[in-house]
Amino acid sequence: MKIFYHSSLIFLSLISFNSISQMEIGGTSERKKSDTLISLTNHIPQKRELKGSTEIFIGTNCSVGNRYLVPNKGFYGKPLGERANEKSFTTWSYALGFRNYIHKNSAFEGGISLMKNGESYQYKTADSSYNYQTTYTYIGMPLKIQYTLGDEIRLLVGGGLTPQLFNEYKQNQQWTTQLNEKGAATIKTKNGFNSFVISASISASLQIRYSKSWSIYITPEYRWQLNSSNASIDKYRHYARVLGINFGFAYQL
Repeated sequence: MKIFYHSSLIFLSLISFNSISQMEIGGTSERKKSDTLISLTNHIPQKRELKGSTEIFIGTNCSVGNRYLVPNKGFYGKPLGERANEKSFTTWSYALGFRNYIHKNSAFEGGISLMKNGESYQYKTADSSYNYQTTYTYIGMPLKIQYTLGDEIRLLVGGGLTPQLFNEYKQNQQWTTQLNEKGAATIKTKNGFNSFVISASISASLQIRYSKSWSIYITPEYRWQLNSSNASIDKYRHYARVLGINFGFAYQL
């Protein structure tokens, strides 16, 4: 009888120990799973809150410019002549600006730019040639409204107006005479041009975020001038037409 009693006691003790061990192991496993989940959650990239936020950007623009050129009306106007044969010319511009997200899907953009546009001309015969490249330089203040979509990879589509203050007219000339003599000259002036012009533009930008605050962007843009580059008494009315690509870096504050 004592043997049966002691045997039962040992058997019940073993069952209790086994149950407690399973509960402890199970608890440790649950804690490990919970800790792992927290660790993984902490490494998930957090989306930025765009509404009300501001980012600054710096970039450059490579553009192919041409012009819409027409004879001036009235007493001053003259036929285009050889100027009708002017072609496009590639220029570089630079910009510093900011973008404020009014809403997660809309933004206002402003800034300051050193803007250039121009045209070129080539004339060649069997024994002589004459070429020039004309550049108009402005200080511009682009103002745009954009529709935005996405976060890590963001699409921005919009347009606006750009007031421009005239800075300089520059023309580089090259020629070869019938005697095979080569020459070159550069003309720079600020006279005879409208001191203020305004342009309209449309653009579509792709912006890619590669860190918490930094992004890169590329923006095809078309810009057309609304008033003439030349003074009102010039022979011609000159309106720039520019197709270019902006690219650079943006930093979210």
